[in-house]
Amino acid sequence: MSTPEKDAATDALSECLLKQIKFCVAGVLVGGVIGVTKKTGVVPMVTGGVAGSFIDLAYGYNIACKSEVERQWRAGS
Repeated sequence: MSTPEKDAATDALSECLLKQIKFCVAGVLVGGVIGVTKKTGVVPMVTGGVAGSFIDLAYGYNIACKSEVERQWRAGS
């Protein structure tokens, strides 16, 4: 069942996690530089972006959005 407190906690956590993009951007930039300098195409850029996205999620969940995660746990989710 959904409660206003649980919905608010879920929305706050979602918003916080979606703001975490710095590692994805860094991965794309580094991959782009590697792809251009070594002439390997877009594979390093895509790989860097995907790896950065996973790191962003882990960083957000464990560090940047820790208070939102705890709030959601307290709300019963």
